[in-house]
Amino acid sequence: MALTYNLNITSLSKQQSFRLDTEEILNNVVTSVKFCLEGSEIIDDDLWSGAHYGVCPLLVPTGEGFVEYEDLTEDLIKSAVEKLYPIDQAKLDIVKQIENKKNPITNDNILPWGEE
Repeated sequence: MALTYNLNITSLSKQQSFRLDTEEILNNVVTSVKFCLEGSEIIDDDLWSGAHYGVCPLLVPTGEGFVEYEDLTEDLIKSAVEKLYPIDQAKLDIVKQIENKKNPITNDNILPWGEE
């Protein structure tokens, strides 16, 4: 079975007021998004999972297309994270976590040539 991923928004950082170059002031501007990307797969009834925690800075807002804080939706924020954050790299990190759980790295103090 292939890995399935779930993006969870954990918090938003916002700036109370933000002055644009045009002197227009925007209120409650989200500046960054904290999130957790979880990945999991089931193999032979065993659940394997990993997680990537990240912070995604958002673009400097413009007056055009600005969405008021009260009108933001989870889907809109997730879409911004998926567009601006290297999600593919985060997914690779999760794959590596899961592979390391399946096949852990060990440290052997006995060297193959007989010295300790």
